[in-house]
Amino acid sequence: MTFKFSDPITTRHTAIRNFAERSEPVIAVLLAAASFEWTVRRALVAMSCIPNRDVRCRLSKCSTLDGYKALWGEVVAPTRGATLPKVVQNWGAFRGAFELRHRLIHGRQPAAGKKFAEEQCERVLSAATDVHMFAKDRGVDLDRRLPIRRR
Repeated sequence: MTFKFSDPITTRHTAIRNFAERSEPVIAVLLAAASFEWTVRRALVAMSCIPNRDVRCRLSKCSTLDGYKALWGEVVAPTRGATLPKVVQNWGAFRGAFELRHRLIHGRQPAAGKKFAEEQCERVLSAATDVHMFAKDRGVDLDRRLPIRRR
């Protein structure tokens, strides 16, 4: 199965789960984290209260959960009424699952058991779905062309 970020979220998540089922759960965790970041970055651009260019500039300096949370609090929460930890239904468990990505990428944890990795993968995919549905419930489809806001 081909994996493209331009695919709808359900297609991406099916492809990611297929990696876990094919005994490649660590790859699935990494792809799930990438899917979450792609989703939250698109949501930040699409739902922000400032011009797209400004959001993208700020995103170029942002690559951590705390960074996404802070930026969301500044550019999305004031007009959409929810912080990122409120949008992601199980923020605490999600943070731990997302941290596995960092441990794997930076070599602090060279491997993960299949069951553990699959559980963490599902937590991250669930968080991405939470963000996607939050946007959709507010009339923003992250699978389509994003709205353009200019100065």
